[in-house]
Formats: sequence, structure tokens, C-alpha cells
Amino acid sequence: MYIPVTKSWRLNERHYGALVGKNKALMEAEFGAEQVKRWRRGYYEMPPRMERNQLDRRYDQLDPQTIPHAENLAMTVQRVLPLWQDEIAPLLVAGKNVLVCGHGNSLRALVKYLENVPEDQMDAIEIPNAAPVLYEFDETLQISNKTVL
Repeated sequence: MYIPVTKSWRLNERHYGALVGKNKALMEAEFGAEQVKRWRRGYYEMPPRMERNQLDRRYDQLDPQTIPHAENLAMTVQRVLPLWQDEIAPLLVAGKNVLVCGHGNSLRALVKYLENVPEDQMDAIEIPNAAPVLYEFDETLQISNKTVL
């Protein structure tokens, strides 16, 4: 069967700025474990910005001003929401099944929105690796059931 595939930069991992490519243990040695945790899990905590974005060709179609030099989780939520509102939700309303695959923080951002998780509890959202999560929605796109498969 033919299954349409839509790719979106909005599901890419969040932009860790100047920390991109650095080993977590080395970051903890340099900045301290608590600071690294705040950067990774804090909603508004911004990692150090990259001086110059090293964008790859996946971003060629975007205005360079669209891509930040670092992202906190709040910015990641704002990046993911248009994908939900413009592409995913209309398909669900039309009765379609949608498989969403992304990176941990982009999926965490979507879960925050779908489950109405408060900002100060977002660090408790666990995204299992390679374990699908099945959401069932009612006609108003409120979650009626959630199952980790």
C-alpha cells in the first residue's frame, strides 16, 4: 500500500546552540551537572548560543532568521505547534491515522501541548525510545485514551 510521508523540520531535535556535538559528561565537567540539567530540561533555560549557525541543506528552504542560534523548550513547543495545527490535526479530524516520528524534545513539546502539561512539569514528560505511544482522540481532538505499546 502507498502510505504518504510528510517530512518537517519542525520535528527535528531542539537546537542546543554552542553545546551541539558536545558529550554530556564533558559538559557536566565544564559547566556542572545542575547547569546541564537546567539547559536540557528547563522550560525557559537557554543553552549558550552558537555564534554562527551551521545549517545543513534540510534548512535551505527556510528563512535563516527562522532558525535560532539555540532553543529552550518553550521555543521548541512554539516550533512544533504549527505542524500539529496545520497538518496533523486536520488529518485526525478527517478520520485519518497519523504516525508522528521525531526526536525526544520535539515529541515532548507535542505531548506538553496535547496533555496540557504545565511548564514547570515538562521535565517529567518521558518519551520512551522506540516504544510507540498510541493516542486516541474524540471528535474535538481531546485525548480519550493513551497507550504505550
